[in-house]
Amino acid sequence: MTCATFGTVMAGAGVPMRTLQEWMGHEHIDTTSIYADYAPNSREVEMVEAAFAIRGPVRGPVVSEPDVI
Repeated sequence: MTCATFGTVMAGAGVPMRTLQEWMGHEHIDTTSIYADYAPNSREVEMVEAAFAIRGPVRGPVVSEPDVI
């Protein structure tokens, strides 16, 4: 999970900005506030959860990342 994803998810979950600022190590609350703009409504939460819900076994080939040399 990237720092931006973490900040957005935590802000959307209602974590207080001061707490999130400490967790993310931001010196200024203005930096942390960037992540506070996104707060999904209940319908948006339902749509995202439905889109990412696993509905049985995943079919198809397993694709792996290429080895980095």
